[in-house]
Amino acid sequence: MSLLSLINKGKKLSKLAKDARVKRPGVGSGIPGEGTKRGLTKQEVSNNAQRKAILDHLKPIYDKAAKKEGKAILPNHWKSKELNAIVAKHPDLFPDGLTSGRMHDILQGSKSGKGKVNWVFNTVSKKTKKGDESEQLLKTILPQYADESINTIDKQYIVDVWRSRPADFRTGNFNKDVPAFLTFLRKQEFFNPKNKNTYFKSQVEYDDYVSMRINQPKDESGKVTMHLAHDVPDLVPEGSTRFPNQTNTPFSGGEAGKTHYLEPDVNMKKHPDLEQQ
Repeated sequence: MSLLSLINKGKKLSKLAKDARVKRPGVGSGIPGEGTKRGLTKQEVSNNAQRKAILDHLKPIYDKAAKKEGKAILPNHWKSKELNAIVAKHPDLFPDGLTSGRMHDILQGSKSGKGKVNWVFNTVSKKTKKGDESEQLLKTILPQYADESINTIDKQYIVDVWRSRPADFRTGNFNKDVPAFLTFLRKQEFFNPKNKNTYFKSQVEYDDYVSMRINQPKDESGKVTMHLAHDVPDLVPEGSTRFPNQTNTPFSGGEAGKTHYLEPDVNMKKHPDLEQQ
């Protein structure tokens, strides 16, 4: 056999060996894959399936929204408002439900950027009613944590409790603080109607609060003319030097005995300044 024949035969054998190696299962801790790289882990497979389900639901909403400089104009927390609908469509993919925090992690991807979906974050905030962003988020996701339907007064009550939350839920990141706060309340069976000792609607405090809300002064059209304000410094965690004998009590924001009616201008402008003095 000539030298040229030997060389050609060697090349063929090398190619066959390379082809065989590519077809062997990959190595590593993941699911066997093609080639020499490891396959996807079970968690990665689950994340990909959940990410696709979320994006399939959000994409039509994003595409339909008006655009400004290429960005979709959507309300704050627009993704969080779709949590229940996504779970309802794919109960097998979300057996434990879906929270706003979990959705954010899935769409954000890994620290290296793998799996991140850029377009879903490419938005411009749509102008909505004025209000604290953390309170808006709380009202939006509260129904996910409650075992029974939540009405407007229920939301106002939980918001007032939230305003008097302790330092544990004041990290500066309300996107994490709000879910953590609601999770804490749920673990205390605050939303469990079967436990009359802990269910918030079974408490005298709640009944008194509802009474204060229902009896807020209104004009002939039914519009509220007086705000339900808190006593100084009920919602100020560090207390008030102006009123040294009054101290803040965590989770006391829903206590009707610490509230009174104030004119809107006084409550919105003068009262906050007074609390901080």
